Amino acid sequence: MRITLYLMALGILFTQKTIAQIIIPVDPKMQVETSLNGQVAIEGYSGPIGQIVPPPTNPGSIGVLGIGFSGVKGEAKADAGHGVWGLTKKDYGHGVFGEASGVGADGVQGTASGTGGWGVYGRATGEGEWGGYFSGGKGLLARPRLGVENFDPQHPIHVGTASNNGNGAHVTNGGIWTNGSSRSFKDRFQKIDAQEILVKLSELEISKWTYKNSAEGLHIGPMAEDFYQSFGLGHDERYISTTDADGIALAAIQALYLRLLELEAKNHHLQTKLHRVLSKKLK
Repeated sequence: MRITLYLMALGILFTQKTIAQIIIPVDPKMQVETSLNGQVAIEGYSGPIGQIVPPPTNPGSIGVLGIGFSGVKGEAKADAGHGVWGLTKKDYGHGVFGEASGVGADGVQGTASGTGGWGVYGRATGEGEWGGYFSGGKGLLARPRLGVENFDPQHPIHVGTASNNGNGAHVTNGGIWTNGSSRSFKDRFQKIDAQEILVKLSELEISKWTYKNSAEGLHIGPMAEDFYQSFGLGHDERYISTTDADGIALAAIQALYLRLLELEAKNHHLQTKLHRVLSKKLK
């Protein structure tokens, strides 16, 4: 069988008059399930002819090409196995690369039905590399949930499980972004001066604006640099955390409430005094 396929490949090669060689080693036990380490059912190489196989340099060279209802299908039946496994050690290479141009087509589609399985799994080990990269079209679809540093997401988007990876912040089924804010997540507590915060907030410039190169419409709010200078919150003066903005607003509300109580007390005192004056005059 190995010799037959090899001769067929050579026939295709000379028919197309292409300067390349095709090597297709076929394991004779290909149809039999096995757990032998290192066994390869089909291995393809596309590159220049020669006794020593050099690395292919033509971007159009293809190691394995499948055409059909399912062009290439890989199935793993062992625990922690890989249906299709790709590896690249070259700059800008792709371990597995998928491209789709048809309506409803998928560049790479993965399905997992086992416990702890992955439909598509990507891993990067070098600096500046990507475990997974999605570009063009509608980007990335995750259904029903997307976990970021979270292997058991319970919400449509679920970020992390601890203080160093997201504290479980998430988007609810209703589309509400929810920050982790449990007392158990926090330390280094400090008292605040709500009246001082109210004064600083009253001096903060708030304007209406749009984001550059964006068609999402108008927004209203302060500049992040001004917010940072006034309150010193967050780790980057270009951004405002929703937690910090909410906290400043709540502190200002508390300060206004205290001022309201003071005004009500003064008003009550003046009303009582006025009532006494009027009572004396009527007598």
